[in-house]
Amino acid sequence: MEQISQGLSGSLLRKKELKALHPMKDYHIEGEILPRNKNADPQELLSLPLCKRHSHNRLVYGIKGYLPWGDGQGYAAVLCNRLPLRVGTVALCALLIAAVAFFLPSSPLPTALGLDPNATDYSDSNDFNQGGTAGDNIEIPGYKTIPIAADSTEITVDFRNPAANNCYFVIHLSLEDGTELYRSELIPPGKGVQNITISQPLAAGEHAASIRYDTYTMDDQTPLNGAEIKVTLLAQESQ
Repeated sequence: MEQISQGLSGSLLRKKELKALHPMKDYHIEGEILPRNKNADPQELLSLPLCKRHSHNRLVYGIKGYLPWGDGQGYAAVLCNRLPLRVGTVALCALLIAAVAFFLPSSPLPTALGLDPNATDYSDSNDFNQGGTAGDNIEIPGYKTIPIAADSTEITVDFRNPAANNCYFVIHLSLEDGTELYRSELIPPGKGVQNITISQPLAAGEHAASIRYDTYTMDDQTPLNGAEIKVTLLAQESQ
């Protein structure tokens, strides 16, 4: 630590007071002082060496205030040890994060979501279109059009979770405007649903829609990569 000089005078100023005295910022910091006693008064500080600016680690030491130096435009920064406070703050934050993690539910699934009671075994057929894969090599069924009954909430579909997957599916059927018509519960691999109830009947004609697949691990239902496909619902009147 190199001693520069001594010769401080006046009283300790806070940062706000320093800015109020020099609204044009016409002041400069000559150096810094590290008191041995944190309660030392300005007169005691006069006897301490003035060290070069930034000669003390700012992770450990903070600026408590400023003492006037020389011609009225120079000041010395008076330091104080902030390490105990900063260590305590970090420890408190870590404790709060741990508490939040402990009390949060381990499963991110929607409340009360369980196995879909309507999911049954299915057999692959020639008209089944395998739509591709999502991340984690999850097979995703794909459809271009789905014929359904018009003006009815009871419809027949072919929603399934391929047996090759090692995850649960939650399947959402929504109109293009975001209206959700249907959401399944957990569908295990090799299971599917055919008879579902939608939230509103659709008039005869074509309706732009989408099918979203939310996927979850089999053990703790952690979310995996999902997928969404566009589909046209062909609402047909009964003959």
